[in-house]
Amino acid sequence: MAGFCRSLSLVGLLSLSFSSVAQEVVSPLETLDCGGLEPHWGLEVDGNTATVIDMDMKEIPYVLTAVNSTSGYRNHWFYSAQEKGGKHLSFTIESSGQCGDSMSDFNYQYKVLLNVNDEEAFLGCCNRIK
Repeated sequence: MAGFCRSLSLVGLLSLSFSSVAQEVVSPLETLDCGGLEPHWGLEVDGNTATVIDMDMKEIPYVLTAVNSTSGYRNHWFYSAQEKGGKHLSFTIESSGQCGDSMSDFNYQYKVLLNVNDEEAFLGCCNRIK
């Protein structure tokens, strides 16, 4: 029985070491600059990083953990990300070409719905930055 327990724990360690070798997740939309009002907030997506900018202009970096396009639609993406301290970030991007911030006449290419740690949700707009 003791040999079986050692084998089982060795298998558990091996599976942990394999799962820690994750492939880097990168945004398919290149670099995005997003934002919203009431309250003022921002989101920058660049490569494998999503940075939330809060109303105090504090930048909080998250590492992308997953990006999925929706089945049947080529203009919707769902992102997941994790912060160093363990907070979770999820957001959806929709390519609509019809997003406005209600305070200007500027039209953005993407809509964004942002959820921070399942505590706060924000709606805004994005454009690609080349």
